[in-house]
Amino acid sequence: MQPKTFFLFLLALFARLFSYTQTHDLVIKKVNIVDVQSGKIVSDMDVLIHDSLIIKIAHNQTKFPAKTQVVDGSGKYLIPGLWDMHVHMWSRHAVTKYRDKLFFPLLIGNGVTGVREMWDDAKTVAAWRKEVKEGAINGPTIFSSGPIVDGPKPVWDRSLSIKTVADVQRIVDSLHYREHHDFIKVYQNLPRDIYFKLAEVCNKQHFAFEGHVPWRVTILEAAKAGQYSQEHMMGMIELASDSSDYLMDVITDKVKDSSINTWLGYDEFVLRTYNPKKFEQIAKELSQYNSWICPTFTVLRGGAYKDNPVMIDTSYNPYLSKYTVAYWNPNGNYTFDGESKAVFEAEKKIYGLWLSMAAVLQRNGVKLLAGTDFTNPYVYPGFSLHDELELLVKGGLSNIEALQTATVNPATFFKITDRYGSVAKGKVADLVLLNSNPLEDITNTRKINGVVLHGRFLSSIYLQDQLEEVKRLNIQVDKDTTLFIRDLN
Repeated sequence: MQPKTFFLFLLALFARLFSYTQTHDLVIKKVNIVDVQSGKIVSDMDVLIHDSLIIKIAHNQTKFPAKTQVVDGSGKYLIPGLWDMHVHMWSRHAVTKYRDKLFFPLLIGNGVTGVREMWDDAKTVAAWRKEVKEGAINGPTIFSSGPIVDGPKPVWDRSLSIKTVADVQRIVDSLHYREHHDFIKVYQNLPRDIYFKLAEVCNKQHFAFEGHVPWRVTILEAAKAGQYSQEHMMGMIELASDSSDYLMDVITDKVKDSSINTWLGYDEFVLRTYNPKKFEQIAKELSQYNSWICPTFTVLRGGAYKDNPVMIDTSYNPYLSKYTVAYWNPNGNYTFDGESKAVFEAEKKIYGLWLSMAAVLQRNGVKLLAGTDFTNPYVYPGFSLHDELELLVKGGLSNIEALQTATVNPATFFKITDRYGSVAKGKVADLVLLNSNPLEDITNTRKINGVVLHGRFLSSIYLQDQLEEVKRLNIQVDKDTTLFIRDLN
């Protein structure tokens, strides 16, 4: 090895080792702080961090404790760590044993330091939290539901199926007091009587229920019942239909209409009967309730364009196993059965309509959360959170409004604004250092110079190294998956 080459090698090695070092004191010098509440920039500030907390923010702070790690923030922008408020960190088959090694680096590398896990087991989440707290792994702060709670005919096999109203109390008690989940995730096949009984029990226990609005319940009924979050824009176009009552009668089997009981017929019906003025009134009423909306436009886009993902950047595919990406192909996935070319075209129109609703919800004061729903078709851990912010802006939000959906809004949702959601003294030091101003262009959230995770600075060199390791690990995942499928057969 030539002396110059060897020197460069050592320099790169030291840069990586420096990134791994767990220092107790850190200062980010002369940085521009993005105030995500006011939308203003506080320029040329020094941010002092001790252990995992921000202890001081001041101009020209010259005295630091010995051995303080100094990061030059000149010309850069500091934002709170981002949250993805709808994730699934489970995987199929052989991927499962690797999932923290596969997903966590993608999240942290993209500045996502907090997540709301929408379907996982309590033991796994507890183990992750312990390892993250102890510094054994670099991972996000996690809030998590347990199993999906659905009706007698659940959508997914591994859901917790409630058969009767009499079962509700026992199941809620178990999820809340025995398994200690953060909230319950409700799903779309819950019958009305079971759903409203569940709402009653959860409200008495101050135990949040969040998730899909059941088909037989309107979004306003769900909000009135206390559902704390509503996912995927479900039920919005339907309630804004000029024939919403008739449509609900068909859904609840009070009326038979074969022209609506197909995917294409249903899509065409809601498209031609949608009334934007009616939706404006719905949004005004919805804002009166403490029910948040998590649109997940990335997964809605992925679903609409899964037959031809021309609008989606698929360069992130190597960060996922080939098995996961193959599952997205509608030709080999049973969940897409019955979707013709005409259905795909109709779904693209519905997606466009959903996207246009974002501005209506925002201007009427409906509270929004940024979420992605990875690893559904063309939804990538970490990377797609930036897609979500960009889609929210495309839907009519300002750059600061979009940024709020992934920073201060999640902190408000979880009632943890004393510790998270802004760059301020006393807050947990989960931060993202950007090379450019996100208030000028929301795509600048992708230009990450470094991440502060629980008070430890991770440089862009280290983060990129971890992303490359995920690519390498996926090669082993694909080998293990091939063996798993072979053994099944």
